[in-house]
Amino acid sequence: MATLLITGFEPFGGFAVNPSQEIVKHLSRNGRPAGAVTAILPVDAARFPGMITDLLLDLQPDLCLRVSVIFLRVGERGRNRGGTDGSKRSER
Repeated sequence: MATLLITGFEPFGGFAVNPSQEIVKHLSRNGRPAGAVTAILPVDAARFPGMITDLLLDLQPDLCLRVSVIFLRVGERGRNRGGTDGSKRSER
């Protein structure tokens, strides 16, 4: 049977809850897929490498699914006037 590693992350940046952690906890409590293992990873740069390495070496999963969130800052906007190839687009 294939092994699936599903990971979420602990809260960070002053937030009390990380939605990725809650999703992984929900899967763990309410019937994760057969062969799936769940883990909550630290966001601490000193602890993360060791924990993920241990999980990968111990489980040797066939597939890893990382659940994460991205926070966007509302009100910021880019003013990139360049083309995707690095050329300058004309102003309209």
